[in-house]
Amino acid sequence: MNYTINIINSFLEELKLCNSFPLVHSVILGGSVTQCTDTMLSDIDLLLICENKSSERVYNELLKRFSNNELQKKLDIKIIEVSHLNRINNSIDSLYFYTFSNNGKILYGTDMRNKFLFNEMMRYQIIHESISVLDKIREIFYIYNQQEISRILLFQVAKRLTLIWELYSNDKSKETMKSNEHLRNIFGNSLKKIKGEMRKQHFWISIYSYKKKSSKFGFEEIPILKRKKSGISQSSREWFDNILEKIRLLANNCLELIQI
Repeated sequence: MNYTINIINSFLEELKLCNSFPLVHSVILGGSVTQCTDTMLSDIDLLLICENKSSERVYNELLKRFSNNELQKKLDIKIIEVSHLNRINNSIDSLYFYTFSNNGKILYGTDMRNKFLFNEMMRYQIIHESISVLDKIREIFYIYNQQEISRILLFQVAKRLTLIWELYSNDKSKETMKSNEHLRNIFGNSLKKIKGEMRKQHFWISIYSYKKKSSKFGFEEIPILKRKKSGISQSSREWFDNILEKIRLLANNCLELIQI
């Protein structure tokens, strides 16, 4: 625990040295650390709420400051702007932010945790969109041979679904498996590898932004490049198919849960 506290304090000290620090309204600590379920593999999840039209400036400065810093190996930073709050609350990302803020702890600035709301109507959309995305991930894996990207995307979908399961299994007073336990059950020993791959893709820091073409808000998309189909080993295929089916089962279980 002292190790985690030292990393958090070091991050805040570095943040205060940034020229863009005055643009940061709030820093919230969330995730497994605040729920006392963190392990040696766990990231330190941080949410920065910034002044409007300042997220890119904050992002670029933090990326530059922490890219070669040992701290970033444990950090998972998301950056949003004040103007994003309403859009977030009406998107499929609302559950993530609602859960994060409800369980979160203010490290700096204004307490804006009560600004995050979860629209109950979004629960069906979250599950159905997750199922739809799984078909796209399968195409990315088998047709474009993007194995690393596919693993990261599977992890992101599973993480979103585990939040649904945890929230509604609590509501139904059933035996609840924490989201971290669910992820470990799904990915097993591959979890550490996937988190390492996410760090290589700079997924330890991301901005919430508007995508004009799709009229959607969300975190930065992963670039998908076409590659030849060859080169996928049998063991990789078996791993992928096994994980894919586990996540499909979780999605179907979530649907059954919220319909009870």
